[in-house]
Amino acid sequence: WKKMKFVVYDILDIELSFKKRMETIEELLKGINSPYLELCKYTECENNEHFQREQLIVKEKKGDGLLLNNPNGESLSGVNAGLYVWKNYTFGEAELLRFIYDGNEDVKSLEVRHLKGSNNVFRIYKGVGVLTKEETPKIGDIIIYKTVGEKSKNVPKMPVFVRVKSSDETE
Repeated sequence: WKKMKFVVYDILDIELSFKKRMETIEELLKGINSPYLELCKYTECENNEHFQREQLIVKEKKGDGLLLNNPNGESLSGVNAGLYVWKNYTFGEAELLRFIYDGNEDVKSLEVRHLKGSNNVFRIYKGVGVLTKEETPKIGDIIIYKTVGEKSKNVPKMPVFVRVKSSDETE
């Protein structure tokens, strides 16, 4: 527990630019002497190539993504208007085995099986509740999902249903 830290990356209840908010946090943290509290390190993006290099670093380290802030973006009513989240998604294919329903007969999740590699069975919760009847896959359909990596034993981390793979798509 002594290695745990609370990393502050923004303060939203003051309507200043992101850059000014970071300066404010820095000043606030100077007055707090705690080994468990620190300001998030941030780097100003120089250009598109710089951003692409940072993306590669995140992918190589199997990170979840990047938080991008407009340095002049303001906090409006407690919301960071200049924030963009880039996720390190990879895509996979799985066969739909069965539906898991909630108490109201609405589809709660999909139980699917990896097609390549492990053949592990896992569930997909996200992206399922917004499906219309026409969009709902059928048992045996091949579905496309996105994920931010693997938890363990080739089981995707936070898989999200994207769509049913069309019959005219090639391998």
